[in-house]
Amino acid sequence: MRSILLTLSLLLAAASVCRSEEANRREGAGETIVRLRQAAASLERLGFALESQELLELAERVESAVETQLADKQQRVDELERELQKLRQEISALGGSHGATVMVAVEIFEVNPAFAMDLPGGSGTERIRPVGDAGLSLKAPSVGVGPKETVRKELDRLIAAGHAKRVANPNLVTKEGQSAEMHSGGEFPVLVPQGGDQKRIEFRQFGLQLEAVPRRISKSRWSLDLQLENSERDFANQVNVGGVHVPGLKTVNASFRCELDDREVIITRMPACPDRVDEGKPVKNPMQLVVMASVEEIVAAGQTVQPLPTY
Repeated sequence: MRSILLTLSLLLAAASVCRSEEANRREGAGETIVRLRQAAASLERLGFALESQELLELAERVESAVETQLADKQQRVDELERELQKLRQEISALGGSHGATVMVAVEIFEVNPAFAMDLPGGSGTERIRPVGDAGLSLKAPSVGVGPKETVRKELDRLIAAGHAKRVANPNLVTKEGQSAEMHSGGEFPVLVPQGGDQKRIEFRQFGLQLEAVPRRISKSRWSLDLQLENSERDFANQVNVGGVHVPGLKTVNASFRCELDDREVIITRMPACPDRVDEGKPVKNPMQLVVMASVEEIVAAGQTVQPLPTY
């Protein structure tokens, strides 16, 4: 039963992701279907009745396929919830022990570059120390380790002054040496030809994706591997697949390993989404993305699991 708590946490995350994916897919597919129908109406007004009918039929096929996938996703959510209930009952009955469970607390900000360069700044006497050999393709010092309270106070000050805003605050739960992942963004449907007239739908993610792997060095010191990828849809380089325009992706990424203790945070800068899209037109985003991460043990190895409530 050592892995029951971790399994429970992962199932909770999986159920949440499934619900989020369902909403994102419905929204993305709805946008594609609306565009197809608008294009069909335009073709009909121009006298291309046959082509207009073909686009309408394509929109119906996309809508039908998405609804089928969403029904499958809902079935998966129901299965996950049944597994969660079963695990709650097992934990309550056994009260077994488990290994150490770790939480990687992540905060993501968009910050004015003029202020992002000097974080943590302020009047604090402790500064961020650069991390050597961070494995970043970005110009140093883009990664550092600093005192948690000093960094947080400076970011709170920038938010209050209107120079920064918090865009996400996920907590990733995992085991020592095992990875935890998060995705903050969306996805859009892509029609993939299968030969002949057959097509299937895949969903391509965009936004911020993060993977973290914490490892213990000593009682209060950790090594943390982080992989970051930030992407935005690129409508200037879209391609036509089966009559549907599919945008490309503009992507920046970084990966590194840092050591920190319980009172410190890793903080890194990278470009925010290269260009944003407003009403179909690219808009330059002047902000920088600042990611802050810390590690905390939330359940020690051998600690007794308390019974969880049932709902």
